[in-house]
Amino acid sequence: MTVYSGVVRHPVYLTDHDTIEPGTAFASSVAVRNCSAFTGFPEGTAFASWVEVRNCSAFTGFPEGTAFASWVEVSDCSAFTGFPEGTAFASWVAVSDCSAFTGFPEGTAFASSVAVRNCSAFTGFPEGTAFASWVEVSDCSAFTGFPEGTAFASWVAVSDCSAFTGFPEGTAFASWVEVRNCSAFTGFPEGTAFASSVAVSDCSAFTGFPEGTAFASSVAVRNCSAFTGSPGCTLLGHPIAYGDEAEGRVREIAKIVLADPDKLDMSTWHREGCNTVHCVAGWGVHKQGADGYALERELSEHFGDNSAGSRAAGTILLGMEAAGHFYDTHDIALAWLKSKVEAAQ
Repeated sequence: MTVYSGVVRHPVYLTDHDTIEPGTAFASSVAVRNCSAFTGFPEGTAFASWVEVRNCSAFTGFPEGTAFASWVEVSDCSAFTGFPEGTAFASWVAVSDCSAFTGFPEGTAFASSVAVRNCSAFTGFPEGTAFASWVEVSDCSAFTGFPEGTAFASWVAVSDCSAFTGFPEGTAFASWVEVRNCSAFTGFPEGTAFASSVAVSDCSAFTGFPEGTAFASSVAVRNCSAFTGSPGCTLLGHPIAYGDEAEGRVREIAKIVLADPDKLDMSTWHREGCNTVHCVAGWGVHKQGADGYALERELSEHFGDNSAGSRAAGTILLGMEAAGHFYDTHDIALAWLKSKVEAAQ
């Protein structure tokens, strides 16, 4: 058994047999793993480096006034309910597989990234939460959304959250955003600003983006049964095809490649030295002739990347649903194209 007190300068890997005295200062990292009897740190504990608590079923939380000078991770701790009021995070924080964790205290500020994964009681972040880096919420069935006035300084991803309905009015995204497998998610609010890419997939209630939404980078919608297209949307000032226009172009491509599957190559945008073999996006460009290739060149120059230019051109010409299939395998893309023809019959 080890008794920790005063200033502990070396890394610590705590066991069930160890004791921590009140006021202990850890000058290096602290890890507590697989300690079923560990309930928490005493009052006055100070952390100068990272902290990890994993698979400690009796651990309920940290003492009042705790400040983290580096990252902190709590995982597989079924009794952990949350952090105390006034907790300060100087680096990233992750909470996963903690079924009793309900959320962060009022006034929490995140200096870096935050991830909450598989926490069934987690309902959301408090009012006034500020995110300085990326945010991920996944497999949290009670999570309904972010508070009004939330600002995202980096990317945000929400996945497998069945109660998540959407983002608040006035939300602005400084980087990419992904919403995946959230059955109650219906869409983004009017006036949403996207500074980078957007992906929505496997969201059965998602109907579309607000009319007139402007996108600065890629946008893709995949396996969203209620999505019928979004009118008036643009990508870098170019109108994005939707409705009959997009469907008609996709069906034209489908008829070509279904008649000869070898004309579809999903490993490249355009097969080099061949004008009759392309991927889905490449076919969208090719079918528009000189105008299609001119658009592709313009966008490639804008992004400084040929792949990004081809993807953007394909999105503009074929629509957002098609964009969700630009990275399919050959067989999956072929099956999707076939479904588009069959749906029109």
